[in-house]
Amino acid sequence: MNNALPDPAPLAPPLHFNALITPHRSLSSRGFAILIGIVATVNFTAGILFMAQGAWPVFGFCGLEVLLVWWAFRANYRAARAHETVQLSDEELRVRRVDQKGNARAF
Repeated sequence: MNNALPDPAPLAPPLHFNALITPHRSLSSRGFAILIGIVATVNFTAGILFMAQGAWPVFGFCGLEVLLVWWAFRANYRAARAHETVQLSDEELRVRRVDQKGNARAF
């Protein structure tokens, strides 16, 4: 069943287990900014060196590489919005999955 409403009513006590499961992301926002800065600096330097040797089209590909690395990390962080809630009481086991777009399904 597709449930776009907020969390349903809480389970009846006693609640034996309640867990929020989220994807692990080991790189913080600050770490991401530092990594992109390093990748951009290395690629810009390599592009300048290639341009000095007469291979000027390589400079554009170096910029494209930085853009693709940035896009891949942003897509990864977007996917991290997904989460799952697992709750267990005496009478019910409830699993609620929320995808990266905010669509919820409860079982």
